[in-house]
Amino acid sequence: MKVGLPITLEDIGLRDVSDDDLMRVAEAACRKDETIHNEPRPIEPVDVFNALKVADLYGKDHKAGYY
Repeated sequence: MKVGLPITLEDIGLRDVSDDDLMRVAEAACRKDETIHNEPRPIEPVDVFNALKVADLYGKDHKAGYY
């Protein structure tokens, strides 16, 4: 079943987003007052950055029919 949710960065309007911009997003997500600190282990900006990149790759692979 398809529900039409975005699965790539391009799907949410971030076609040519730079790694620098993604790192700024990751840093913002890890500010002291953010809820990301409710996770059971410490989350660093590099963790968020890598998760964004990997999720985008999985989404692209899915669209290409690899999954």
